[in-house]
Amino acid sequence: MFTDKEFIEQVSLWPVHPLLPMKRRSENKRYECGFIFCGDEKPTVYLDTIFPAIQAGLAETKSGMSINISKWQKILERFEDKIEYSSVDEMLNARWKVD
Repeated sequence: MFTDKEFIEQVSLWPVHPLLPMKRRSENKRYECGFIFCGDEKPTVYLDTIFPAIQAGLAETKSGMSINISKWQKILERFEDKIEYSSVDEMLNARWKVD
């Protein structure tokens, strides 16, 4: 079994690579959804479920082309609500966990 930090740092384990679903429990006990992307320079949580990003990625592949990291970066530019952290530890200290 891996800790969240180990799992985040071993991208080959991510089930929906290059994205990884995240969640955190807010002060009012509700869960907040997000996801991270392996191509970001700093850990960044995109504040949305992972599904809109996957749908956008699937739309790109309909043309028969594979999606590389730079194409994913373009797709993720559409997501305005995000939180950038200076490190994985800072992100985990903000109560984010692998979902």
